[in-house]
Amino acid sequence: GTVDPSPAPAVAPPGRLWIHSAGLFAFLMIVYHLNGGFILSRDALPNLYLPVNLLTHGSLTFEPRDYPFMFSWEISGPAGTKLLDIPSWDAELLPGVQAREIHASGMLKPKPRYFLVPSSREGRFNNIYGPGAGLTAVPFFAALSLTGSGWRENSGTLGTAGKVFASACVAGSAVFVVLSV
Repeated sequence: GTVDPSPAPAVAPPGRLWIHSAGLFAFLMIVYHLNGGFILSRDALPNLYLPVNLLTHGSLTFEPRDYPFMFSWEISGPAGTKLLDIPSWDAELLPGVQAREIHASGMLKPKPRYFLVPSSREGRFNNIYGPGAGLTAVPFFAALSLTGSGWRENSGTLGTAGKVFASACVAGSAVFVVLSV
């Protein structure tokens, strides 16, 4: 027989490969967070609040009473009909009058924003983007809920947590590609 004179391809030792992968993960996480905050766009709301809704209400569909900021609200009166944005039920729509009081009077009618569609169940709405991204984040948000930090009520904390989770998914997928080669 003949001996193949070409050298064997260089293969990194397994321990070194994991160190490089961990370094790549850390580097990408830093890069993804260099700009500081997050941009809470309306497109992100249904995927960001799906794990919250599932953990809080056990549902994949949204109800207007739970998430007023995901809807426009129609109010009719002698001066005509007007659409309102209601950030929370505690918001004052009139001086000294909270949105919850006007809602309780039956004068407000929800209109889903573009990212929600009516469900087959009356009064409930589905995310047009599908449940995949939100369901993927459920374990992360379940762990976050154990901190008792009021993360559900604080959109800043929720947005930051969503950014960390999304960044980890993307950085993790890059590491997976490196490890699979």
